[in-house]
Amino acid sequence: MISYLYLINQDHNLIYIFIRGVLLFILCTLLLRFGNHRFKLNNSFDLVIVVILGGLISRGITGSATLISTLVALISLILMHKTIAICCRKYPSVENFFKGNHFILIKDGILQKKNLKKLNITEKDILEQLRQQLNLSSYKGVKVSYLERTGHISFVIEK
Repeated sequence: MISYLYLINQDHNLIYIFIRGVLLFILCTLLLRFGNHRFKLNNSFDLVIVVILGGLISRGITGSATLISTLVALISLILMHKTIAICCRKYPSVENFFKGNHFILIKDGILQKKNLKKLNITEKDILEQLRQQLNLSSYKGVKVSYLERTGHISFVIEK
């Protein structure tokens, strides 16, 4: 039994790679469901966690890291993500640090050039988004426009 567990842990035989892959898939699915968090990949916080999880899982499947060390690392990352998510919900400053903040790009039909310059967004970028999203060719009727935390530009039109 112990020799079998040792083989599953780090042997490079294809059957053991398959078994590790199945075990890690099941564990990752359970861990991600534990947090009841959907990774939308719309901010750097979620994207970094998903990339790290992918790297860990691949090392665990191929046997370059032991199955046990991979499991410990996965569990610690999921718990850290859950803890940070709770802190983001309770403390706005923590949320701003990990998830960013929105910026006003247009206010009452006037471009906010200071924010555009800081964010390296051009007037052409704004006009392109207006054409694509709202079929408008001018920002004069826009009450407010934001660069959202996700990186998308949103518009509120005057009635």
